[in-house]
Parts: sequence; C-alpha cells; structure tokens
Amino acid sequence: MLKRLTIFLLILVLAAPTDALAAPLAAPGYSVTVPGGPTFWVHDVVRNESVTIQVIDYPKGDKRYDVQLGRIGNNFDPIGVGQLTGEDGKEFRKTFKIPSRLLNQNLLAIQVYSRTDGSRGYDIFANETGWNTNKLFTLSPVAQSSAQDAGSSVNIFQGPSFWVSNVDVSGSVAQVTLKVTNYDGLDKYRIVVGQNTADFEALPVGLLDNSYPREFRLTFPLPTGIWDEDEIMIRLINTHNGNSGTTAVTIASDWKVITPYGQYTTTYFDLAAQSKAPKTGAPSMRILNVVKDTEVTVQFFNLAPDKDFTVTLGLIGTQGIGGFTVAIQPTGAGGSFIATYPIPAQLKGESLISIRIQSTSSGHYAFDYFANEDGYNAITGGASTVNPDWVLAAGTFPTFEIVSVVKDSKVSITGVNFTKNDTYTVRMGLYGTQGVGGFIAGTIDTGGQNAFSATFDIPPELAGLGIIAIRLESQNSNYYAYNFFYNQ
Repeated sequence: MLKRLTIFLLILVLAAPTDALAAPLAAPGYSVTVPGGPTFWVHDVVRNESVTIQVIDYPKGDKRYDVQLGRIGNNFDPIGVGQLTGEDGKEFRKTFKIPSRLLNQNLLAIQVYSRTDGSRGYDIFANETGWNTNKLFTLSPVAQSSAQDAGSSVNIFQGPSFWVSNVDVSGSVAQVTLKVTNYDGLDKYRIVVGQNTADFEALPVGLLDNSYPREFRLTFPLPTGIWDEDEIMIRLINTHNGNSGTTAVTIASDWKVITPYGQYTTTYFDLAAQSKAPKTGAPSMRILNVVKDTEVTVQFFNLAPDKDFTVTLGLIGTQGIGGFTVAIQPTGAGGSFIATYPIPAQLKGESLISIRIQSTSSGHYAFDYFANEDGYNAITGGASTVNPDWVLAAGTFPTFEIVSVVKDSKVSITGVNFTKNDTYTVRMGLYGTQGVGGFIAGTIDTGGQNAFSATFDIPPELAGLGIIAIRLESQNSNYYAYNFFYNQ
C-alpha cells in the first residue's frame, strides 16, 4: 500500500503544469517602469474595445495606481479606465475598456499613475486587433553621409534632435530617412507618422532604444494608406513622459520640410516637472535657439494652463503687437513648455524680431525679441566670448540619470550633455525644490568630456526622507540639471 501511494504522488508532481514551476516573467526590451513601482507593457489589443497590459514587479503593500487612456503626445487628456492594486498579486494581466470618445483613433496612450507621489509610466499602442509591444515596423539604418542635410531640425525637450534628411519616392512605397543627433539612449521614443492634419491620427513605424548610437540615420517605409498623402507628419514621442517633437514633409520628388498644420513643434514638460514650476510667477519666455529666416524655439513659463494663446512675430520695438500670427498655441496642463515656430516670410532678412504670446480669452501675455541669426539663444546670445567649452550647442541641455541608491548613504548618477572642463556643484534637498538651495554634497569636474559617472554621499540632514531632489549647477555658466530619487 505504501509503494502504491508513493508512485501516485510522483505522478502528481510530474503531471503538474509546467508554468507552475516557471521562473518570474522577464520584461521585454520594450517596456515601461513606473519609478518605485511596477513594470508594464501592452500584451494585447482589440480594436475599439480593449487593451490588456502585463504587469510585473508590483510593489508590496496597499499602493494603488490609476490607469488612464488618451490621445498621444500633446493631445493626451487622460480618461480613467480602472486601477491596479496589490490585490492582483506581483505579476498579472489586466484588461481595460477603450472609452467611446477614443474610438477609431489609430494610436492611443496608456498611463499608469500614482496619486500618492505623482510617479507615472506612459506607453503608446496601436488601436489594432492583435497588436502588442513586440509588434513593431522595421527600421533600417542607412550609411552616414557628409552631404548637407536638408530641412530644419526639431529639438525635443531633454531629448534628441532630428530632421528629415531624405525622401525616396522612386519605388512602389515612399521611404523617409531621419537624421538623429544627441540621442543618449536613456529614454525610448516611439516614431509615429500620419496625415498632416490637426487631428493627426498616426501609426507607429519604429522605436528608438539604446541599440542606436548617439548620432545616426534611419530609414522607414510609410505605412499603406499614408504614403500617398501629400503631406506627412512625423513625431517622436518619449514613452516615459510624453515629450515629443514634430516635423512634416511633402511626399514628392521635390520634397521639402514644411510647418505642420495645427501641430507646431510643442514639447511639454512631463507633469511631475510642471507641478514643480512656480505657480505665482508672471508669464515669461526664454529664447532657446534660432535658425535664421526659418524658425525660433522658445521656452515658456507660467502661462495659464489649458488655454489658447496667440503667438505673433513682428518688427523690433513693437513687442509683437499687430505682428504676423504664426500659431494658436494650447498651453497644456501645466502652462510651461518648449515650442518651435516658423519665422514669417515677411520678416526674413530682419536682424531683430519681436515675439509675443497673448491669451485669446484674457489679458495675460509675454513678449521678447531675438536676433535673426543661426544659433542665437538667451543664454549665450549666439556670439559668446566665454570659454567655448562652457557653451553647449543650441537646444542642448545637461541631463543625468539615477543609476543606484544606498538608502541614507549614497547615490550614483550618469550625466550627458554637460559643459567640458567645468565644475558643477552638487546639491540635495527636499522633493519639489529641484535641489535649489539644498545641502552641498560635493562637486564634479567634467574634464574634457561631456559625459561622466559619479557617486555622492547623501547629506545626513536628509536621512529618512522618502524622496530627495538632486541638482548640479555649473560654477562657470548658467547651465544646471536636476532630478529626484527614491531613498531606498
């Protein structure tokens, strides 16, 4: 009797489902991690009905996350569709219904958001039955060329620059080549294309991840149903915070870069950064870059949120009053953003140009002026006499990433796009301060490189805090960068 029982138990073990003993799920190369929270990716989509996400590494405790759907990029107006809770376990899949007002959109965004600390993860998916994270169109890198590139560049806030360097309509399907520079590989970007209209219903054509170098070209075919449109809009969207840059081209043998209709190159700060911006300051702006007779890139602060502002350019001395209208600019949820506008043909050749942004519904406004010359910006004025090592290319800003943390002890970072042969003071302080006026934790000398890795002691005065702000400030220029980390 004992022998029979032993054999029976052995059979039960052998017959157990194989996945019952399987290792934990590993995130695919393309996934999104909420800071201090779970990792998720799109597992399946039923067009106009539902999206299913796979979740792993859900934190212990009773932490809850809202799940929101919306349009991509600047049009993202989150619609709550459900929640993630610890009751679902550490690894699980969950399905959410696509709201009726998002039906028939080709591309949608999904956001997992914590009301407790504001942390979030932002992903993009195609509204197509059977779509999942691993279904991407193929991008084919092409050889570098020293030939002059055509078109104007687009700078994504804290991201890469890109422009259209070639359009090929010689085959049965049109192909577009982008030139990408200053890509640090730290964030991932979806590449989407669509007809150049204000609605911009787009399709994904590729993904930028850390498999690409800092500077490269890539070529992709335009999806069926889009390539025969006269004007195509191209957008790169940061999959973590929604920051984006947009350009547009005509699809013809004599192709040219054009100003996107109704979708100017607006790159909004992520919502966490917006929440830290001063709420009581007056509207203001700062010129970041100028391409002579072509475009001007501006950083705006403290504009009334969720309003429309008229942007005008005019002769110097007019403060932009009565100037040429170049955009009706929505301000987004936070009222602070970066945008690029075309310089009207009527102002080409002017040495100085006024720019004004004014509310369409109130008396709020801001104005400035800029020199109509390549590379002009408010920091260096363009033709700077300071040490050239302490001046970055127009549209380039220092950024750094948190690599690791030892609670109450040390934090390690990696930085890119810093000024060379410069010294930066490292400060740490309360979350929400951007590190301004924080405790000095050390300095970093960049030497002859724009990038570095370093470790700093966490000041004892901050021991026990859950989240800590960290800031690096140049001792020789106006450049700085800030971030935050979880003290765990």
